[in-house]
Amino acid sequence: MKYLYKKVLILFFSFSCLFCYSQQHHTVLNPYFVYPDTVPRPLRAALLSLFPDAFIFSINRYINKSDFAYINGQTITSNFMFTALWDNDLFGTNLLSHPFHGSLDYNGARVSGMNYWQCIPYTFTASLIWELVLENEPMSYNDQIATSIGGLVLGESSYRISSSILKDDVKGFQRVVREFFGAVTCPMNGINRLITGQMWKVHRNPRNLEYFSDNLKNYYISSFNKNLYQNDYCAPKIKYFQNSKDYNDLGYKYINIQANIELSYRHVMFGNPKHKPLSSPYITFNYIYGNPFDVHDIHPLDYFRFKFGLNLKKDDNLLNFLDVTGLLWGKEINEDYIGTNAMWGIFQHFRYKDKEKIKNDSIPSWRYAEPASAGIGIITDSRIPWNNFSFEGYFNLVFLGSAPASNFNLKGRQYNYGQGYSINLLFDYTFKNRLNIGFETYMMQFFTWIGYDPKLNIKNQNIRELRAMGDKGNTVLFNIRPYINISLWKNFSLHANYDLFNQYTYNKHFPNLSTSFSEYNVGLRYYF
Repeated sequence: MKYLYKKVLILFFSFSCLFCYSQQHHTVLNPYFVYPDTVPRPLRAALLSLFPDAFIFSINRYINKSDFAYINGQTITSNFMFTALWDNDLFGTNLLSHPFHGSLDYNGARVSGMNYWQCIPYTFTASLIWELVLENEPMSYNDQIATSIGGLVLGESSYRISSSILKDDVKGFQRVVREFFGAVTCPMNGINRLITGQMWKVHRNPRNLEYFSDNLKNYYISSFNKNLYQNDYCAPKIKYFQNSKDYNDLGYKYINIQANIELSYRHVMFGNPKHKPLSSPYITFNYIYGNPFDVHDIHPLDYFRFKFGLNLKKDDNLLNFLDVTGLLWGKEINEDYIGTNAMWGIFQHFRYKDKEKIKNDSIPSWRYAEPASAGIGIITDSRIPWNNFSFEGYFNLVFLGSAPASNFNLKGRQYNYGQGYSINLLFDYTFKNRLNIGFETYMMQFFTWIGYDPKLNIKNQNIRELRAMGDKGNTVLFNIRPYINISLWKNFSLHANYDLFNQYTYNKHFPNLSTSFSEYNVGLRYYF
């Protein structure tokens, strides 16, 4: 119980500092995205993208004294000569820590003036250097995929969330709090602001929309963009603004942001009656960035949804889940049809779920990951008096997926890798801004192509000799989630949802695996 109180107090204090000290502006989150630099700096990007590798290696080698961090010329040569494999680290290490590491590499280049596409080779190269040079273990396919692809969407979304927290026109305690949480959200952004001095520079007298030309004002009003913000940096060029292109050339764009936080209590039941139900409190944070229908002059992740949950129970993993969906490119379908918006585009996704840490191996664990996937999506929104209906549908190619294995168990790894596809559908209906109901369905199927000899005693194998993705076969995951929100008072609402999860693993050489969970959630949600 003390552990729960400690977590709640820390989270309460953190969010109170961040969202309650907004004396100078009505908006808590900064709706004006500032591109990191108008001039790309390739050399600085290379150095900053490699900085996380050097820093994490130093921690592993000199503080943690991890075995894999003891490197020399022989280990480096061996890594270049050794055939890559699918490594056997823990689930969270391979499918969460490595994508996070990739996001740091990505943001090292991002804060140096590189755009999304230009950051890709920096992220890939930094990951490759880590695999070949900074570990004495062979390079692994899964690490390179998760770091290089998963790090992109995590890096760009974390950078933009960090930018929405920061405000250069405030000072004092509020400035300290914002700089702190901006750096926590995106460490490389904090390091860059510290190096360049942006962390303590104050830009006074922010201009508003009335300062600009009528053409620019009309353009942004028609695009749902209001209250443009400008700082002193661009003041000398304001008189030359004639259209939106001049504004965007300076690297500024208005972004609509929605955020809410929810304190919930969940009750989990297993498909097997022998397993006792589990209950625990947790916190969920939902963040929607941008307008999916504002696809004019779009940049990658000008629109994304970011959602994560934190467990508040001592025996559970701290991170309950993390879901990110970001728009890379989009096109409107019916621009002139009043009352209904529709668009289609290319989206990138990241999904990680690890519900609970269960010590008893006989109890299945609700965990799966989709750290590297992208595909086609469509979003529609229909508004009539008192009613709002929206639909989202995504079909994705999964470059790396993972879920528990039925037989494979090697040094803590008990899960399969694979490639395949996923489908995600979301339906949502709102009545008079008082009642909100909907449901979400998710399905992923991935194929484990490379297995191993079923006669082997898997637990006694050398990790350098076994190059298996897991139990050869394929895995199907299915999740359906109906929900309801009832507005209570001002920014508060009552939220409840039901989750039904099923996993079917079809193995070529071993018995098939079938698991199921059901989860009930009820909580109080606050909208910022």
